[in-house]
Amino acid sequence: MIQKYTRLFQTPDSINSVFYDYSISRNRFVFFIAALFFFIEELYNIIRVLFFSSLHMSIPENRIYFYYCCFLFFSVCFYLLLHKFSEDKKQFQLRLHFFAFIFWLSWCAIFSNFHLFFRDGMEPFLLFIGFFSLSAFVLLKPIQSIPAFIMACILFSLVHLPFMTPFRIAILILATILSIILSVMKFCQTVTILELRQKLSDTDSLMAKEQEKLHLSLEKHRIIMEQTNDIMFEWDIEEDKVSFSQNWTHIFHNPTVIPDFQNWIMHSPNLSQPSRKAILEAMYQCRTGSAYAECEFSLLYPASGKTEWFQIRISVQFDTCHRPITGIGILINIHDHKSEIIQLRSIAQTDSLTGLLNKTAMEACATENLTMTDTDHPLAMFILDLDNFKKVNDTYGHPCGDYVLSETARCMQEVFPDAKGLGRIGGDEFSIILTDATSSTRMEQQATLLLQKISDIKWKDHHTGVSCSIGITLANSPEISYEELYHQADSSLYKAKQMGKNCFYLIPIGDRSE
Repeated sequence: MIQKYTRLFQTPDSINSVFYDYSISRNRFVFFIAALFFFIEELYNIIRVLFFSSLHMSIPENRIYFYYCCFLFFSVCFYLLLHKFSEDKKQFQLRLHFFAFIFWLSWCAIFSNFHLFFRDGMEPFLLFIGFFSLSAFVLLKPIQSIPAFIMACILFSLVHLPFMTPFRIAILILATILSIILSVMKFCQTVTILELRQKLSDTDSLMAKEQEKLHLSLEKHRIIMEQTNDIMFEWDIEEDKVSFSQNWTHIFHNPTVIPDFQNWIMHSPNLSQPSRKAILEAMYQCRTGSAYAECEFSLLYPASGKTEWFQIRISVQFDTCHRPITGIGILINIHDHKSEIIQLRSIAQTDSLTGLLNKTAMEACATENLTMTDTDHPLAMFILDLDNFKKVNDTYGHPCGDYVLSETARCMQEVFPDAKGLGRIGGDEFSIILTDATSSTRMEQQATLLLQKISDIKWKDHHTGVSCSIGITLANSPEISYEELYHQADSSLYKAKQMGKNCFYLIPIGDRSE
């Protein structure tokens, strides 16, 4: 409620500057016309009193009337000079118009005294005419106009107190109220009109910008499509028909229009099963109300037999009932980008010396495979630690130490070709992740073989004297965490070290007695 009435006294921020420009332009014109009128009228009155009145300046009434006319005449001349001077000064014009408004009201209030004093029967029509003309033609904010009207009413009452009657007081109050209402209504109407104009202007400007953007976008699209191998397509969702741009035929030698597209996807020999699944999932999302869908898949080039990665992006258009009717999309070759990501991911996950997974990648590998572990498909974790590795570095130097680490990795790959993860998790510490570790006998045979191969590592035809200790633990529940699994494998490794090194020790993760 407070905000509703507050709008009567201030302009919205969005049109504040527009309102000031409009009010300056309107008031400048109104006061200029009024000043010209009073200039001519008072010049005529001065001449009339001086030269055409039979009594000239001999009576007080003529002298007072003459002084009134001279004062108003010179005031108008002064205003006209300021009016010319203030053409490019907005703030000055705002103040000038407000003071002109106050002067006009005050003049009407004081000059009415002349009529009442010398012609007691004449009502103060001049004041009422001034009130209504100012409220009708001069545009000010209510916070300026309302106090001015009230001030003029009080000033008139004080100056003409001897002549005030209940009837005149009632008429004066009524005229003041009507003038205020008229002024406020004019202000509100002006604000409403300016807001509508501003909205229309903003809308026109926005439409022009959007049209320009659309034009530039279409032009960019045309230029890009002429210089790229990207493929545009339109998918009629209801009929499941897809229309491709000409690049589709040039690259894949398929027709540009493919009816029953889902069936074509399911039976295309150029798509792998994961690729079919990804595309069908994106199509399902579009059919079930998603406004946008995308997926990545690999596609075989029929001519070269080369498989490359692509990305599909689909934006869906809906009817008035929000049913999907059309999918507009693009098919982008992302093979170089995808290959770069795969290469960077491999670099980030790989130990540079041995080519095995690093510690972070091994933890991720173990964590992922633990979620699929159960009693029928247990998981095994090996931790290897090279014995006497410091002695190798001290005796033969660090190049020999690096060679031993690389050979250890090679031995692990030979003995465990089907391992889910082979990694180097420390300086001379390695880890192995096996799934479906149901045969303890086989794991023991593999551990024994690995011990033998590492013991046989030679450097320049000389045995290095290096060996390793292996700790092995099993997990048969997805509730087991990687930290717990690693802790148990490390405990098994410690047991192997206690047993004299160059051996292995197997302990299930549930065996807390060890």
